[in-house]
Amino acid sequence: MTDGTRRRGAFLSRSVNDLNFSRECLRLAAEFTQLARDSLDPELQTHCLRMAAFWTDRAAGTPGDGSDDPAQ
Repeated sequence: MTDGTRRRGAFLSRSVNDLNFSRECLRLAAEFTQLARDSLDPELQTHCLRMAAFWTDRAAGTPGDGSDDPAQ
């Protein structure tokens, strides 16, 4: 295996990992959106929509520096 092949493989692996991460973030966002729709509690709806927005941002590549942590 040449050095270029190793680099390309690492790049592809990172790409696959990035896509998997984005897909998982979008899945979480969809689940939180559905929980907000299903809930009758306005506070829970607000929290779920905040969590959905957080995970949507993460899927888009917005870095999580802790300042947008929905748990705070």
